Amino acid sequence: SPSSGSQNCFQQQQQLPIDHQQVTKSENTNSTWNCKLCFYIAHTENAFYKHLTLEHFKDRIKKRVGYPFRCSSCDYKSPSHYSSGEKTEDLVLHYGVKER
Repeated sequence: SPSSGSQNCFQQQQQLPIDHQQVTKSENTNSTWNCKLCFYIAHTENAFYKHLTLEHFKDRIKKRVGYPFRCSSCDYKSPSHYSSGEKTEDLVLHYGVKER
């Protein structure tokens, strides 16, 4: 399960107002991750955070992504052969799934 530390880290790094009660793993099952914003069910933590990123927080993250397409929290950089749009999408996924 996600630790409150990882959620706080995501919230602080991305400066996104995430309501922890809405996006945390449901307490009633150990095998699924339930999105309380839309009731999406994921079977892995990675799929859950990818869902949150692409379906609920993409636009907020996207506003903070741009040239030079580098993560502000680690050494990650989008591949140079990507187009500007692909770099943006790549970094949005990086922030949402890896940095949370």
